[in-house]
Amino acid sequence: MMGPNNLGDVNDMLTLCERFPEDITGNVIIDWTKSVAIAGFKSPEDPQNSTSLILDELEKEGVENKELRFFKYEMCFKEIEEEIPKIRRSQHNDFVLHLAPHSMPNTILIETTAFLSGYSNPDRNGKVPKNFKAKMDSEISEWKTRVDCEEIVKALNENFELDGMKFGGLKIEKSDDPGRSIAGFTYYLSLCDDDWATLLVKVPPFEGECTKEAVTNGSSICRIFKKKQFFKFENCGNPRARMMGVDCLGDVSDMLTMCNRRMLLPDDIKTVVITACNDPYENSQENPSSEVLDELMSNPGEHIKILSHKIPTTFKAVNKKVPELRRIWPQQVLHLAPHSTPKIIYFEAKAFSDRYSNPDKNGSVPEGNAIKLKEDDDRKVMEPFVDFKSLMDELNEKFGLDGNKFGGLKIEKSENIGRSVEGYLYFLSLREGPMSTLFVRIPLFEDFLHKKRRKMMGTDCLGDPADMLTMCNKGTVTGQFILHLAAHSTPKIIYLEKMAFSNGYCNPLESTVDFKYLLDELDEKCEQLKIKKSENMERSIDNYLYSLTLRESSQKTLLIRIPPFDDEYTKEAITSVIREVMRALTRD
Repeated sequence: MMGPNNLGDVNDMLTLCERFPEDITGNVIIDWTKSVAIAGFKSPEDPQNSTSLILDELEKEGVENKELRFFKYEMCFKEIEEEIPKIRRSQHNDFVLHLAPHSMPNTILIETTAFLSGYSNPDRNGKVPKNFKAKMDSEISEWKTRVDCEEIVKALNENFELDGMKFGGLKIEKSDDPGRSIAGFTYYLSLCDDDWATLLVKVPPFEGECTKEAVTNGSSICRIFKKKQFFKFENCGNPRARMMGVDCLGDVSDMLTMCNRRMLLPDDIKTVVITACNDPYENSQENPSSEVLDELMSNPGEHIKILSHKIPTTFKAVNKKVPELRRIWPQQVLHLAPHSTPKIIYFEAKAFSDRYSNPDKNGSVPEGNAIKLKEDDDRKVMEPFVDFKSLMDELNEKFGLDGNKFGGLKIEKSENIGRSVEGYLYFLSLREGPMSTLFVRIPLFEDFLHKKRRKMMGTDCLGDPADMLTMCNKGTVTGQFILHLAAHSTPKIIYLEKMAFSNGYCNPLESTVDFKYLLDELDEKCEQLKIKKSENMERSIDNYLYSLTLRESSQKTLLIRIPPFDDEYTKEAITSVIREVMRALTRD
């Protein structure tokens, strides 16, 4: 799958993350969105607010196979500015549909664009936004939805046979300017969060045959998206008898809910941002994640456009790059990074905001060892909207990963990306960008491992097995951490030693391992055993070894002292603790 002799589709890892559902005929079904947020205004200047009435009607009747969430806002810039970002952050919504009233009779407008500035008309409280702008920190003067509005308008007009006479002359048109009203202000803010899955529909006043029932009532229709046509409409036994007529296959609520679909063809190009680490890994001239990205760029696969970014592994570089990725707004973001555990590809399921105490290659850490949280978003853990089980099952089946193929390559889900630059990048990316974001950790390639080992040991090595042990004192080992094990006589306590002493009780040397984080991890995974941090190790050969190692490198160096085995503290139990320590330090 990853090796140089494989001619398969590495890009399957990308496309499997967001599959098009298919029916038994192979047609791609467009009706897969489940969670839809519908937002409108509740206190308009016109008491006959069409959008408020539509929301009430939809909430009362619902739409089949849709989980609808309804939001009503005052026509106030301040409330809109505070509340619109919460729509997606409070809970997952596949699509956000905004409804707003307008005065043009008998015309539903599908809006394509929202604008940053020009909002000089006061709201109902007589207020205007600061500098008349929708978003102070934005540099994008106009923002377009990526929903194919032209095709929506065409399909809806054809389906409902809107010939200028039906429903009092009701028609549906595309509009490229919602005006500098509070509706346009709302649309811009929402598009900033996700322009792939957001749409503004302007609804006319109810008058004559263009009634509330004509816009709202009725049953849903089946929509199937084929390769060479946008929609196939089927009559689902709609018992229309009121305003729409018995010959109608749907109703205007379908016109609105059809906006819950991204107009995507199987032939469409999927834009995917892929990042990789730009620095050599473990003092080598190579980096597995960078090599995989190069391979993907040389053969991106059909219908995939890859935008590649190689990022230096520093906190400063990540802070600069993530906003740039957000402005691109791809359909998917894939982050690649190496790790040292052989033959396992890790899919990371969580990212964290705090405990970034390990310095980057420049010796820097984030201020307060944490990512500053936004005022309206206090989440400390971020998770992508990825179905890990389905993804892993598909990949294991496709590539036949049975524990033997590709040298025993495995794919596993991880919930501990660690508090490194990579974890920092993942949290910011999930918070700022699309939730269809995934972080993949790539193991070292076997030929790369062999190459590194030959370079380290050399055919001209004159040492002996003892040299292999003491090499760690010379800084020549390039592993991610050094772990020393030693025995001690106190029963039923495992000690993690923080300090070693090079001269009696003077000049202590300290490990920079994050002991609080490590102990928290061990308490959760090995709660039946007592594990403590120690800062006063005996002046023994163990202390001497530890001090020599810490003097060369205090990062990722740890001495663990093991108690005598008994019925509770068995060899197997203590070994499990050591494994958890290794896992935590390797991933940290």
